[in-house]
Amino acid sequence: QLSQAAWECADPGMQFDTTINDWHTAANTGRINGSNPCSEYMHLDDSACNLASLNLLKFLNDDESFDVEGFRHAVEVIFTADGRRAYASQMETASVYEIDARTFRVMRQLAGKGSWGMVLTLSPDERTLYLANWVSDDISEIDLRSGTVRRLIPTVDTPRGLYPTPDGRRLYVAGYGRGEIAVIDLDSYRQEVLLRTGGAM
Repeated sequence: QLSQAAWECADPGMQFDTTINDWHTAANTGRINGSNPCSEYMHLDDSACNLASLNLLKFLNDDESFDVEGFRHAVEVIFTADGRRAYASQMETASVYEIDARTFRVMRQLAGKGSWGMVLTLSPDERTLYLANWVSDDISEIDLRSGTVRRLIPTVDTPRGLYPTPDGRRLYVAGYGRGEIAVIDLDSYRQEVLLRTGGAM
C-alpha cells in the first residue's frame, strides 16, 4: 500500500528517516524531517532548494488570499544567467515573450509554432530557447538571434520537463502523459526513450 500510494501521488519513491539523517551533510544544524517532492533537496524545515525557488509569501494579497494568476505567471518564466532577460510562455498561443527584466518591457514576441507551449529552458550558451508544447507533443527549438523556430522536434506525450546537458549536445525530456523520460541528441535529433512507467509522471 505504501508503494502504491507513493506511485499514485507521483513521488519518486519512499525515503527512510534513519538513513536520511545518518547521511545528513549538515547534521549539526538540525535533523531532516522531510524533503521537497523530488527529494533532491534535503535540509532543514522551512528552507528551500534554490532551483527556481519562489517565496510564496510574496503571492499573498492584502486580504491574505493567494494570487493564483501571479503565481501561474511566475512559474512559466525563466531568466538568463545575468538576470537581464526573462522569457515567459503564453500557453494558448504557444508564444514566448522576451522581456527586459529591468524595465519589464516586452522586447519581442516569439512564435513557438507548436500547440500549448508552456515549459521553457535555455541552452547553456543561451543562444537557443526550447519550448515544450503540451498538445502537439513536440519541442520548439527557437534561435534567439533571429527569433525564429529552427525546427519542431517530435517527442514524448505531453512534454513537461526539459533539461539540456551542460555541453548543450543533448536535451532530456520528461513526458507527463505516459510517464516517459527521453533524451534527444541535438546534433542528429534522434530521440531515445530511457524510461517508460506507463502512467502519468
